[in-house]
Amino acid sequence: MIPVAAQPEPSHFSKQVRNPGQQFLSKVQKPTSQQWRGKEYWQRALPDMRIAYNSICAYSAFWIPHSTGNQPKPALSSNQKDKLWETIKHLKLNDDEDLVIERQTWYLNYLNKEISFEHLKKKAPFIALEAERQNLV
Repeated sequence: MIPVAAQPEPSHFSKQVRNPGQQFLSKVQKPTSQQWRGKEYWQRALPDMRIAYNSICAYSAFWIPHSTGNQPKPALSSNQKDKLWETIKHLKLNDDEDLVIERQTWYLNYLNKEISFEHLKKKAPFIALEAERQNLV
């Protein structure tokens, strides 16, 4: 696992995120998706988190653009796909299919020479480091 240094909470985190979130959860113990709607308090901290982590998401392991919509590129070879899924399974990163596809897309873009390894290291540093660790570069 690649260590990520935790950054300090934004000064307004408790007021804008923690307190409203805890208040909501104290009233609604097991919220449904519909009950969560409009309660995404954590998003209020995103601008500060983007600055603190240099736009790299410590959870998803890649650069987060302000808008999304990248589509997956052509499939990996069987060997590359096996290695990729083995890594995702080992690191337990496959709980969110959208993030799995996003990680694959970053690596596929590198393999298809759509981006350089330097660009991969800049925008998806954890993915680049894992590719290096597995001698896939």
